[in-house]
Amino acid sequence: PTAFKWANDSGEMRYSDKFHEALAKFTPAEQRRIARQLRTLAEHGPEYPSLKTKKPEHAGKVPYTPYPCFVSRAARYIRFSWTKPAEVVVHFVFDRNNRDIPYNASEA
Repeated sequence: PTAFKWANDSGEMRYSDKFHEALAKFTPAEQRRIARQLRTLAEHGPEYPSLKTKKPEHAGKVPYTPYPCFVSRAARYIRFSWTKPAEVVVHFVFDRNNRDIPYNASEA
């Protein structure tokens, strides 16, 4: 989605280059699941139950993502990070079990 509309807010959605690079590494089925959850975020907001949105407690927990940020669930082991200064900016998507990504899986 290129825009979000929540009960109390609306605006644009943008995606970082790092997000697009990381997304390309997932299977087509995983990419569809990620797209579905991004649509859920755009239509229902971060409180929607299946997103399980959390705010990491410490800076530097999520690669390629400024702090403070949010992390939401795309699939069982897939998370995406985003911020909302004015518009929603999706920064990165990752498998939380990937040992090459310095992320604390217990937080999301």
